[in-house]
Amino acid sequence: MSLYSSFLKNTFLFKNIHQEVLDELLKDIPTEEKKYSKGDMIYSPRDFEKKIGFVYHGECSVSRQSGGSLVPLNVIKEYDSFGIVAVFSKREDFPTIVTAKTACSILFFTKDSIRSLVERNSQISINVIEFLTAKIDFLNDKVAAFSGGCVEEKLAGYLLGLQRKHDSLEFDFNKKKSAEALNCGRASLYRAIGALESGGYISVDNKKIIIIDLNGLERISK
Repeated sequence: MSLYSSFLKNTFLFKNIHQEVLDELLKDIPTEEKKYSKGDMIYSPRDFEKKIGFVYHGECSVSRQSGGSLVPLNVIKEYDSFGIVAVFSKREDFPTIVTAKTACSILFFTKDSIRSLVERNSQISINVIEFLTAKIDFLNDKVAAFSGGCVEEKLAGYLLGLQRKHDSLEFDFNKKKSAEALNCGRASLYRAIGALESGGYISVDNKKIIIIDLNGLERISK
């Protein structure tokens, strides 16, 4: 049994893979664990390797350079991953910056290892397709949010994207980051939140959004 077998079973890549099958697959697949200190750069647009990294311990921050400053996008935790685009794309740069938010360790699979796993096991192929499809759906939701006619429509589309991303009707909501993502002022965002809340579509609880009427949000976003 691989040292990392029980951990990997909880990642997207090996979802629905029986333990004995997973152990057999990992027999000749090299893995590399790297440790990072808080604040260390792990991947950047020009400094990366064509590998998928799984967060084995700790947390990482994902951000993008914009106008000379870093715009935070996401925090990835244990079992989350990054780098799948680098493995399957012909791009010669990496789309985001990944840094160690805490001391962490990352388990890496090379491009050749991932391609070998995909070729050898149909469930892994399905897992990769589902993972990439979810990313495309999320990006489509963001495009829809940007192209919405008013801030309420944009916000509805944006919240639907977050709901799909978290697979939950309740999730953390950062107003500053959301205003940046929707390319609107915070005052406009607050008004849109108030309108959706008074309409019974959402509820705001401190720094969380709770979706009450999912179908209603879908109608507004269209």
